[in-house]
Amino acid sequence: GKIVCEQEGEGPCNFCGALVLKEGSSYAGLEESLPPLSETEAAAEAYAKRLVEYDRNAAARTTVIDDQSDYYELDSNTWLSKEEKELLKKKQEEMEEAEQAKRNRVVVTFDLVGRK
Repeated sequence: GKIVCEQEGEGPCNFCGALVLKEGSSYAGLEESLPPLSETEAAAEAYAKRLVEYDRNAAARTTVIDDQSDYYELDSNTWLSKEEKELLKKKQEEMEEAEQAKRNRVVVTFDLVGRK
C-alpha cells in the first residue's frame, strides 16, 4: 500500500482511488457514492458471504452417513460399546433360534376315514 503523508491530506487516494480519512474526522466527499466494484471484487465478496453462510448453517448441513453400519458385523464395529455388542449378539441368536425352530417345525396331516 501507499503511505499517505500530511501533504496529501484526506480524500480519495491518488494511487488507488480509495477514500482516506484521519482518525475521528469526517470528510465532505463521504456522501458521494463509492466507485463500483470490479468483477473480481464482487466475486470475492460473494464468495466471502457464501463462506460465512456455510459457517452459520454448518450443523444443519452436515450429516454423517455410515454405510458400514448397515451390515451386521458386530465384532469389527468400532462404534458400538461392549453392552451394545452383547445386546445385538443376543438378538441375533434369538432370531437364529426362531428361524431354526421355524425350519424344524413339521406339520403332519392324518386323513382317517375321509377326515383330516
